Amino acid sequence: MDKNRITVIKSQFDAIIHKEEDINIEFWFARELMPLLGYERWENFEKVVRRAMESCITSKIQVSDHFREVTKMVQLGSGE
Repeated sequence: MDKNRITVIKSQFDAIIHKEEDINIEFWFARELMPLLGYERWENFEKVVRRAMESCITSKIQVSDHFREVTKMVQLGSGE
C-alpha cells in the first residue's frame, strides 16, 4: 500500500474519532467505523464486533475495557 493511501485512510479514521477530554479517552462508534472497514450492512459488521468481543474473553482481556454498549440518539425525520 502506498504512503498516500495510508495517509488518506488515517485521516478518515481521525475524522470520526471522539474524545472524552476529562478522562483522556479516544473512541469510535461502530456504526461510523463500519463503512471505513468496508461493511455496508450493520448485521454483518455486528457479527465481527461480537467475534472480537469473544476473542477478548478467550484471551482473558476485559471486554468492558475495549467495548461499550451505547445507544447513539439520532434526529427523527420530523426534527424531534
